[in-house]
Amino acid sequence: MTQEWVHTAQSTANKASKKAAASKDEAQQEKEQSAGIIQQYFPNVALLHKDYALIRSLIYNENFMFVEQIAEQVMNMTWGSIDSVKNTLGINETTHERK
Repeated sequence: MTQEWVHTAQSTANKASKKAAASKDEAQQEKEQSAGIIQQYFPNVALLHKDYALIRSLIYNENFMFVEQIAEQVMNMTWGSIDSVKNTLGINETTHERK
């Protein structure tokens, strides 16, 4: 009886494994078919996706540069304030060379 259960369990597992593999293959085929249809009727979709990625990248870089510029301005204002206080106190050495 135990061998029968083991055999039944193995058989069920094999069937489930085959069914899962078939479902995966079918899903992949449907994905490729959908991609083909999209390319056929909307050939510029791939280009639009690349353009979107490029634009997004440029926006990120532009925002990063903007934040970097603000940080540099704040740093320069801070050093300017420190230099101003030193000049007021009669310490005439520059704290920081500005770019």
